[in-house]
Amino acid sequence: MNTNMMNKLSTKYVSDLKDSDYEFNRFDKASLRDAVNVVQLSVTTVNHSSWINATALIYDAINKMFSSNSHEIYCFIVSPCWKLDSRIVRHYGLGRTLDKDFDVGTLDFLFEKEIVNDKDVIFYGVVKLTSANARRVFKLLSLYENGVLFSRYSSDDYDVSLLVEELAALVAIKPKSLTFNLNIVEAINLILGRGSEVLFPYSWEETGEYHLDIFKDGQDLC
Repeated sequence: MNTNMMNKLSTKYVSDLKDSDYEFNRFDKASLRDAVNVVQLSVTTVNHSSWINATALIYDAINKMFSSNSHEIYCFIVSPCWKLDSRIVRHYGLGRTLDKDFDVGTLDFLFEKEIVNDKDVIFYGVVKLTSANARRVFKLLSLYENGVLFSRYSSDDYDVSLLVEELAALVAIKPKSLTFNLNIVEAINLILGRGSEVLFPYSWEETGEYHLDIFKDGQDLC
């Protein structure tokens, strides 16, 4: 690939997304709600190992898009898997576990909480997306699909809390496979129903492309 094509940001608009038009890694078909529109941002890199260097372009684009209407971007993140409840597991919690197992460093969570189901426990938390942590957040969500980004007015702290409680309720339903913990499609539908935009990053190893899709309810693609 020609190096002058590297790190070029492109934008694609998809209106009235259908079930068959979108797939996530863990779902054969995304059962998204009616009248979902998507803004797809993508960056082509020389190879998959260098895609993470392109995340600054993605962050700058979405920061400009959302800051213009006084929105801030938050990330709901869950532990990668359920674990047997123990003192050591509680000690590590969410932030320390992510850093220990996935080398993402300190994400400065606004809060961390736990959910207990039978003898197992899982943790979730919320972090505000910034230029300092965007690279780590995008990497984590792209590889493990254990979180989702959403936008809210910066003054709507109470509304953010209500949305997070509803997302946590999705996690509290322990799946048959304890490896996965968050149904991304259900989370997107829930967030759209609360009037927020959803942001979801992912990468294509085969092509070296890095994407972030912005899901919107209604007809406004902006």
